[in-house]
Amino acid sequence: MTENLTNTQNPKYLPTNDVIFKCLLGNPGNERITKSFLEHITGEEIEEISTNFKLELLKERPKERPKDKQMVVDLIAKDKYLQKYIVEMQRKAYDYLPDRFIAYLSKTYVADIKVKEDYKKLKRTVLVVLMEEDFPNLENIQEYHTVWHYREEKHKEKILTKNTEVHILELEKYKRHKKQTGEIDPWLEFFINPYGKEVQEMARTRAELEEAVKQLRLLNADEEVQQLADA
Repeated sequence: MTENLTNTQNPKYLPTNDVIFKCLLGNPGNERITKSFLEHITGEEIEEISTNFKLELLKERPKERPKDKQMVVDLIAKDKYLQKYIVEMQRKAYDYLPDRFIAYLSKTYVADIKVKEDYKKLKRTVLVVLMEEDFPNLENIQEYHTVWHYREEKHKEKILTKNTEVHILELEKYKRHKKQTGEIDPWLEFFINPYGKEVQEMARTRAELEEAVKQLRLLNADEEVQQLADA
């Protein structure tokens, strides 16, 4: 990546851009950013983090064919215990999204277990989805951050398994919530307004947030990333 920051005072690409999002959370060296983001969202302390992201894959990724649906997630991160974290940026709200994300979660959950292996080897898998538009079927829920598990219908307190979990974060709802309450969520604020006054002030005491702003400027100055983002 180039270190030239020329013409990045008003960067063209925001963190919600598909390519920028993948590079920001997946590039080697950005593990602290990814770890801080996931800890903030899940409320868990994560020991170490690694990702599967390679910029070359964005250039070579084949387009989906109608009879060969390819399950390609934005990013998969693993901690030192091999627990998996799927991170997805979704700009448009389509009716099929709930089924698509459950498919992502299920496929990733079982990906590392082989035939006849003990099911105890399955590692906890967490899906984190950032939505620009309101998520389908959640219009009547005011909270912008919802957490989902498999629960018993009559006994909502009973969770079938804690090995799978889905976090949905709706950026438009967050904007409305912020206007109503004045409460600021550091990472969601970064994704919608990374160069705003609020993020600048919070970054002074949050090293990972400061680093994310710096990396965003670097990505905006990188010609290779710009070409992929434009494409």
